[in-house]
Amino acid sequence: MINGLIRGEGAIDPLLAFEPISLAVEVPSILVVPASKPWRSLQDMIKDARAKPGSLSWGHSGVGSTNHLSGALLDRKAEIETVGVPYRGGGPLALDLIAGRLDYSFTTSASILPHIEAGRLRVLATPSLKRSAFLPDVPTVAEAAGLPGFEVLNWYGLLAPKGVSPAVLIRINAAMRQMLAESEIIAALHRQWLEPLPSTPAEFTALIRAERVKWAPVVRASGVGVN
Repeated sequence: MINGLIRGEGAIDPLLAFEPISLAVEVPSILVVPASKPWRSLQDMIKDARAKPGSLSWGHSGVGSTNHLSGALLDRKAEIETVGVPYRGGGPLALDLIAGRLDYSFTTSASILPHIEAGRLRVLATPSLKRSAFLPDVPTVAEAAGLPGFEVLNWYGLLAPKGVSPAVLIRINAAMRQMLAESEIIAALHRQWLEPLPSTPAEFTALIRAERVKWAPVVRASGVGVN
């Protein structure tokens, strides 16, 4: 979906190439800053970014990644100018963040939690419409910075090759929904910081379409899109 917005012609269109079956899980995302930074709230950080355009830098795991889109959306919604720095892996990004060589980053990695618990990183917000069940005391971006409607969904879903019969899709969807309702599966997912997110094929299709519409102007504004 995002690949198509970035690459344009020649990119795979998920709705033309596949049959959506069901959403599977959502991965919570958080905005973190080094403990050495002075900001105690997202509002404080945005205030500094507005006062000194281009002075704040943030890390992401590549163009089109969820944390890249999160940073680009924050620039757009908060009307700030910052510098996004791409990394090839979460390890090097985390090291530079902890060392204070980056000012902030959006992350979906549960591996960052020990650094938060140890006081090396500070969580300012989560880019979702509601607070994460894993971090209920962390405000949303909308709450923390007065940016209503700010939402970044990091999700995984199940799709089948185009042409699979509707009956087969219905059976697989039912199996997926049953599996994601089992207590043992839910507990295993929660241990990995994943939230079950089953859906109907129609709901999954609608989400893909809505995400494409939502992210198209953000990708264009970031300078990486071709359409």
